[in-house]
Amino acid sequence: MLRQLGDFPNRSFVEYATINVRVKNEFLPKNLRSYHWEHDENSMITLSVSPSGRLRGKSIYLESLELAEEFSGFLHQLFSQRKYKADYSLEVEVVVETSSRGKTISRWKAEDSQKVRDVLQLQVRT
Repeated sequence: MLRQLGDFPNRSFVEYATINVRVKNEFLPKNLRSYHWEHDENSMITLSVSPSGRLRGKSIYLESLELAEEFSGFLHQLFSQRKYKADYSLEVEVVVETSSRGKTISRWKAEDSQKVRDVLQLQVRT
């Protein structure tokens, strides 16, 4: 388990595990494509995933590195059926940052972690 809000000497530090997904711009849905001047169709765009495995811009906040690694294994299986199956990479990362939204991030961390556990339990049962 990663440290909770208030476990650090500086009370505005938060720690969470997240998963970054890098996908070629051409394979992204229109609402997630980058139209920045320096990005073309072959540019790798960094996004995150929702607890259900959909690509999104908002980070996923998980309470343990083990949960993030287990979820990334599930994502590899899920992404093997998508059109970008050969053109993506996953990176599990532990983030420690100073944030004025510590309570909000802690709430998101609890919610996202529970939803991921539920998705992984459903996958084990089927």
